[in-house]
Amino acid sequence: MRFAVLDSWRGVAATFVALFHLAALNHFHMIPLVANSFLFVDFFFVLSGFVITHAYGARLSTPVEATGYAIRRFGRVWPLHAAVLAMFVGVEAMKLVLESVTGLRAGTPAFGEGGFTPLSAIPSHLALTQGLGFHDGLTWNMPSWSISAEFWVYLVFAVVSVLFPARRVLVMMGLAAVSAAVIAACSKRGIYVTYDLGLLRCLAGFAAGHVAYAMRQSFETAPWRQSARIEWLTLGGIAAFVSLAGTGPLSLTAPLVFATAVLVFSYESGPVSRLLETPPFRRLGDWSYSIYMVHGLIAFVIGLASGVVQKLFGVEMWREMAIAGSEQRALVFGGPFLLDAVALLYLGLVLLMASQTYRWIEVPARRYFASLADAWEERSGPAGAAAIGGLGKTG
Repeated sequence: MRFAVLDSWRGVAATFVALFHLAALNHFHMIPLVANSFLFVDFFFVLSGFVITHAYGARLSTPVEATGYAIRRFGRVWPLHAAVLAMFVGVEAMKLVLESVTGLRAGTPAFGEGGFTPLSAIPSHLALTQGLGFHDGLTWNMPSWSISAEFWVYLVFAVVSVLFPARRVLVMMGLAAVSAAVIAACSKRGIYVTYDLGLLRCLAGFAAGHVAYAMRQSFETAPWRQSARIEWLTLGGIAAFVSLAGTGPLSLTAPLVFATAVLVFSYESGPVSRLLETPPFRRLGDWSYSIYMVHGLIAFVIGLASGVVQKLFGVEMWREMAIAGSEQRALVFGGPFLLDAVALLYLGLVLLMASQTYRWIEVPARRYFASLADAWEERSGPAGAAAIGGLGKTG
C-alpha cells in the first residue's frame, strides 16, 4: 500500500520550503505561512517515521533484514545528494575561474573556508555526517543537513527494531522525549535547529511518525474518519500552526502537530485528499525529494548572479536582514512585484530540474541499490531474502 495523498503532501511541503529558501523582499515572504515554512522540514521527518514503519516495521527483526534496509535507504538519499554536491562543486569551480581571470569576486572566495562552500566540508557531505554537529554552520547544499540527520535516524530505527522488537514504540517515544527536552533546553530558536542539534530534531519527528502509525489501526472505525470537516480542520490547523509558531516555543510541538496531520490524511477519505490525488499533485509528490535537494543549488546560483551584478554595476541587489531569527542575505532589487516574478521563475526552474533529476538520478539509483540489497539478502540466507526481498522493487 502506498499513501498517495501523503506523497502529494510531501511535494507541497517541499515547494514551500523551496520558496522559503529564496530569501527575497517580495510579497510571498510577507505571508507568515511562507516566512515560517522551515517548519515543513519537521513534516518530512514525521512522514518518514510513518511510511518507514509501514514499509519496514514488520521486517526489521534480524541483522540481515536491517542491512538490506540500510542499503535501500542509503540508495534512496545519497546518490542525488552526491550528484547535487558535484553540481555545487562545478559552480564553485566556475566561480574560481571567474575570480582568477577577471579578479571579480562575488561574496566569499571560491572554496573559501570562511564561506558556505569550504573544501574541508566535502568529505563530511560525502559521508552524510554534515548534519551531526561537526561544523560550525551550514555548508554546501545547506538543506542537505536534514538528509544527513535522517539517514542516521534510519539506522537508529533499525537498531531499535532489532534489539527491542516488543518495546519499539516505547523506546522511540523515550528517544523523542529526550530529543525534544534537549532542544528545548539548548535552542534559542525553538525547533529551528539544523547542523548542531538537527539529529535530535529529526529523531523527535521520526519517532512521532512511528507512534502515529502504531496508533493508526486503533482509529480504523472512528466516525471522524468519514467526516469531510476533519480534513479541512486539519488543513487549517497546519496553516495556522506554521504561520504562528515561527521560532518560538510553540514550534517545539511541530512533531505532534504534523503527526496528527499525517494520521488524518493517511486515511485519504476527504475532499482535500481527493484534490491531492489529482495528477499534478501526484507528480509533485514524485518529485518531492528532488525539489528539496535541487532548490538550494538554484537559489545559490541566483545569489551568485545577483552578487556579480551588484559588483559590476553598483546596484543594490541584496542586503542583510533578519529571516527566521537570523541574519541572512535577501534579494531587494526591483521591488516586491519584480521579486514575485523572480520567485515564480525560480520555482519553475526548480520543478523543471527536479523532474529531470528524479528521472535520471533518483529512479535509476533506487533500482540499483535495491538490486544490491536483494543480492545481499540472497547471499545471507533464504530467511532474510524471503522476509523483505519484495520491498526492493519499490523501496
